[in-house]
Amino acid sequence: MKALKIIIYLFILLFTTHTFAKSNAYYQTILTNVLTNCNTAGCKKQIFEQEARIAFFALLDTALNQARFKLSQRELW
Repeated sequence: MKALKIIIYLFILLFTTHTFAKSNAYYQTILTNVLTNCNTAGCKKQIFEQEARIAFFALLDTALNQARFKLSQRELW
């Protein structure tokens, strides 16, 4: 149980504090859903992995778009 709490706190810290995070209400809904509707550890793990994957790809996509923009600016000069 202690490990699950640590994972939840790390998840909240990592994915709700960066610029591209979803709203806090979204994450509160996800956590409420996990804590009330998921009865197995596998269900909880699957939801957290899915959210982490979505957040990682959104961050990666934004970084790639920024790199594309900077490269296009270099070509103009």
